[in-house]
This record gives sequence, C-alpha cells and structure tokens, in this order.
Amino acid sequence: MTAGQMEWGRVIKGVGGRYTVRTAQGVCHLCLPKGALKKHAQMTLTVGDVVRFLPESAAGEGYITEIFPRRTYLRRPPLSNLTRVFVVAAATTPAPSPLYLDKLFSVCSYAGIDACLVINKTKKDTAKAKQMQAVYEKAGYDVYLTNAVEPHGADVLKPVLQTLREEDIVAFAGASGVGKSSLINALLPALQLPTGALSEKIARGKHTTRHVELFALPEIGQIACCPTNSSKTNDAQIIKQSSLQAEGMERKTAAKQKTTVDQSEPSVPEMSVPGFGAEGEEPVNIGGGPYLADTPGFGMLDLQHFDFFDCSELPGTFREFVPLLGTCRYTKCTHTVEEGCAIRAAVRRGDIAQCRHNSYCAMYAELKQKDAYPKTADKKI
Repeated sequence: MTAGQMEWGRVIKGVGGRYTVRTAQGVCHLCLPKGALKKHAQMTLTVGDVVRFLPESAAGEGYITEIFPRRTYLRRPPLSNLTRVFVVAAATTPAPSPLYLDKLFSVCSYAGIDACLVINKTKKDTAKAKQMQAVYEKAGYDVYLTNAVEPHGADVLKPVLQTLREEDIVAFAGASGVGKSSLINALLPALQLPTGALSEKIARGKHTTRHVELFALPEIGQIACCPTNSSKTNDAQIIKQSSLQAEGMERKTAAKQKTTVDQSEPSVPEMSVPGFGAEGEEPVNIGGGPYLADTPGFGMLDLQHFDFFDCSELPGTFREFVPLLGTCRYTKCTHTVEEGCAIRAAVRRGDIAQCRHNSYCAMYAELKQKDAYPKTADKKI
C-alpha cells in the first residue's frame, strides 16, 4: 500500500479514544479521530461505523477523517449499522421481565432493526418457555428455544446465522445472567467469551462484557454468509466518492504546505466537510462480515430520560398494533383507557396478549413524564 493512501473500513472496537478499524480484507489498524470529528456534536464515532481513514503514520497510529452514513444507530449501547438483534430471555432464573423485553423490541423496531426472541434455559421450565413463545409468536416475532449449556442446545440458531449477509451486524441482547455469552460460545466455540455465574443473593447475572466489540464471523466460526446483492454498486460508490473528494483533499494539502504546520502531529488531509458525507448520501457496504457485536448490555432503557421515541411514535413500535392503527373511534386515541379503541378490543378478544398491552401502557405512562429533550440525529445519519 502506498504511504498516505486513504482507505475505508469498519470500526470494530473503541477504547480510550482509540479505535480499531478493520478493512474488508481483514487488516486491522489502530486509529485516532481527526480533530474535526472530535469537535462536532453529531459526529461521535461508534463501533459499527464505516469510516474513511489514513493508515498508520510514523507515530504508529492512523487517522479517521470521515464517517459514512449509518443505516441504524443505537445510543445505548453505542452501536451503528446493527441489522439484527437476538433478544435473549431465560425461562426461569433470572425471571423474565415482559416490560424489559418489550422495551427492547420497541427500541429495535423504532431504529429499523430486525429482532427475534431466544428463550434460553428452557429445560428448567418448559411450560413457561412455551407460554412466552406463544405470546411473541402471536405478536409476529420469530421465537427460538435453546439450552446453551446442553450439547447442541443452541443448534436451532445456526441456520439463522447462515442466512446473514456480509454487511450484517448482529447482537445478543438481554438481562445479565440469561446466557447470552453461553449461547455465543455454543455457536462459536473459538470465540470463548467470558461467562459469569448468577448472584445467589439477587438471582441476577454479573456483567462480563465491558465494552462493545465486533467479531468477524467468517474468521471465528467459519460461518458462510450470503453475499450482498449490491456489493459491486457500493464499491463503485465508494470509489467514486474517493475520487471526488481526492481533489478537494489535494487542494487542502497544497494550501497547508504554504502555512506553518504543527510538527507535533502528522499532517493529515482533512475533508472539506468532515463527518457523514454529502446530504442524502446512501449508506455503503464494505464487506468483510458478517459481524457479531459483543456488548455490555442494553440495560439503560429509561424511556423518560433518553431520547428513543415519544408517545405518538410508541404504537408503531408494537408489531401487532400496526394493522389496527387508525381504526379507533377517536382520532387521538392513546390505546390505554379509551372506549372504542380497536387495540383494547383486540386484547379482549385475545388477538393481542394482555401482557403486551400492559407493557405498552407502562411505556406510555413513562413517556408522558418524559422531560423535553431536543431531538438528535440518532436514527440515521
């Protein structure tokens, strides 16, 4: 590779302000964000971002100069371009929380992320597992029953992984102690994520993951992926963007050579508009995956203090509500207590599970008390 040549890759890890960027060829580079990226309010680098970077300088570190548009974005945990979430619950201990699970599904739905339910430890209480399965299958979700500690207890998920595309990023989400890491280790033994025992005092798990990190499935598990249908188009798009921006970078570099340059930091070409590229620019795929995201959890689902969505957007995050929206007696029906509500009528008929509606009402009440936070460009950039 020619010195100073710009490349693109995906951020797979970020610790202490330094980011590991992996190219489609599997080469990893330790990089720092360029100054303009660090100062911009809406340009926080997160794991999963597709970026343009200048590889290692004489100091041994590269520089990230641009973040490409994101398909999806989660603030907690901070993760970009996530395409599928396996929501994991335990059939027994720790006791499943319907409200927590439904918050996870709603957050994923609002962000445009596909989600399914994995019920682990089903051998301990098969009846409870079947009951949960019926609720979420009625809501329109795929449900998988597993026993991660049993031989072949997670094999039901292997065909799902086989359908992943090379641009996909998947994550396992759920409360501590439900067996997320055990499931991953059963599916991908080479990874061997640390697992923690349940606390006997509080019957909850102990956190074993400290930061978000992506692992390339082809490298750790020999997982074959479905090639993206648009890889050639996206590669051409990136090349075109590179050529269009190269002229601007060359002009800036030439201008900088006429001025005094701080010798404490290597001279790095800056983008004319650093950050997320041109307005309306489509997200790009660089291949190299699919990836598995190991995260410290989705524990902070405080709808009142974090800007996920508001009351008016909440009904659309419940899959089984969507066909009935707009059919209530009152135009501004909240679907909580009103007479003539089509959703409440569906609950009475048994078409919608009562526990799902209970979660909806609890989330609605939480959002009603939400402080007025300014909207941020979190969903897509």
